[in-house]
Amino acid sequence: MDIVKLNVYAEAYYSGATYEEDIVISKSLYEKIKTNLDEYDSENNENARGIYVGELDGKHSEVEGELSVEIYSEDEVADCSWDLNEDGDMLYYKIKDICDEKDLDLDKDIENVKEYLKNVDSYVEICIRTKKSNVDKIKEYAESLEQK
Repeated sequence: MDIVKLNVYAEAYYSGATYEEDIVISKSLYEKIKTNLDEYDSENNENARGIYVGELDGKHSEVEGELSVEIYSEDEVADCSWDLNEDGDMLYYKIKDICDEKDLDLDKDIENVKEYLKNVDSYVEICIRTKKSNVDKIKEYAESLEQK
């Protein structure tokens, strides 16, 4: 399954406070809402509405967030860390509104993607302590696992 990671990042002008939120959805859902999502992407659309985050600089303040989209193939999914930023739910509700207009179930898609990510046989780094005499044997064994 190809995965799309949507991110909004905002930084307050005066206080430097930040807001960051990630959502992962399937590429198939993304393709269905892509044109609507472009309305919020001010980097690629000068008439964009933007995604605004409130109260980073105090009461009644708003800061425009930057929307970024990253698409991961099945192979790339196994090599990524999926620690998601969850400072709030501004992005979630923007996407939820778009999906509701198109009669798409965002919550079910997110649930399916999270379940898929839980079951991915992802790459991990390990560090072990061993004697010098075992290093070559361990490297050889690790390389044999990679070839399977």
